[in-house]
Amino acid sequence: MRLHRIQAVVVRHIYETCRNFDRITDMVYWPVVDIIMWGFFSIYLTRSNSLRPNAVSFLFGAIILWNLFRSFQRDMAVGFLAELWSGNLINLFSTPLTVSEYIAGLIIVNLLKSTVGLIVASLVAWFCYAYNFFPMLPLFIPFMLGLILFALAVGVTTTGLILRYSTSVQGIA
Repeated sequence: MRLHRIQAVVVRHIYETCRNFDRITDMVYWPVVDIIMWGFFSIYLTRSNSLRPNAVSFLFGAIILWNLFRSFQRDMAVGFLAELWSGNLINLFSTPLTVSEYIAGLIIVNLLKSTVGLIVASLVAWFCYAYNFFPMLPLFIPFMLGLILFALAVGVTTTGLILRYSTSVQGIA
């Protein structure tokens, strides 16, 4: 694996993300909507005495981590679909780029995008609902790594299904 080829994949997807409003929406908007929606729901449950006080913390932590999983899995498959939609897949693999270098580049980009979504969701939870996720972050790192590996497996499986059955199954991405 050559580092400059992986870096080229990363730069290409970062350029696409910065210039494509859909990618920014997926990265920032939906985690914010999820935090606000689940925040209102947890306030409702807290006021109706249906929840213990610690359950709200579990709910916010779970939705933040769910956004991490969902964004990593989605971006893994959609990153590949973007190459398919733009007709760039043939160009990529006519170069010396290997599949492992391409996947490594996608993983790095998805880690960056998921981290941005995680930070935005955590900041919204902190400002709107006084839920501070950052002190608990070191405790969640092993769990987050497990989620990322599972999301990677689901994303690669989805990409394989798209390769096998073409874009007719792109809805599962």
